[in-house]
Amino acid sequence: MIKIGICDDEEIDRSEIRGICIRIAKERSEKICIYEYSTAKDFLLDNKKEDILILDIEMQEMSGVELKNKLQNRGINIFIIFVSNHSEMIMSAFGLNVFGFINKNNLHAQLPEVLSSVFFLMNQYIILDEKWDSRKILYIHSERIYSCIHLTDGTQEILRKPISKLENELDDVGFIRIHRSYLVNAMMIDRLSEAYVYLAGEKIPISIRNRRGVKEKYRLFCEKNASAC
Repeated sequence: MIKIGICDDEEIDRSEIRGICIRIAKERSEKICIYEYSTAKDFLLDNKKEDILILDIEMQEMSGVELKNKLQNRGINIFIIFVSNHSEMIMSAFGLNVFGFINKNNLHAQLPEVLSSVFFLMNQYIILDEKWDSRKILYIHSERIYSCIHLTDGTQEILRKPISKLENELDDVGFIRIHRSYLVNAMMIDRLSEAYVYLAGEKIPISIRNRRGVKEKYRLFCEKNASAC
């Protein structure tokens, strides 16, 4: 069962989004449960540990961007899809777990595609070493024969396994080797420059010999999961 939260201060918009979610879930044979919130504070106080949050940016008292930041600071792992009539606000909406930005005027054209991509990604994961959900891993840092796993909740775990072996295990679920010492979750990347990957407020170096390959792998990942990038 996939839990979807809709947080929007306009009842008519919540109703429209709910209808789209129900239709797409039915088409994909996904079982969903939908919860609705009229304010960001309501979501913080009474959320149901949703997997997906469809979030309006402009709301009274607390904006969607402010809510996104609070969730990020608390280490809450959730797919966020922003909706707004103001495309100029897209830059402020970027961040960890932000999966897409949809203009409310194009809800029926854009939301089905984004939701379908989220549903697909939610089914693309492994449980690493029978302990860690790959969707909750930001990146992995090599420490010789050990690997340090950096998780989305801000914690770190040490695994006695070389990064080369982890690279093979995680290749099919969107992890990219950017450096001899780093393996990153492509879904968590905020930005990619010539020499660095930016994610969750961190800047991780891309080795010189890997730069072309990293860009190509990330491009292919984005083509496969268009709304994630």
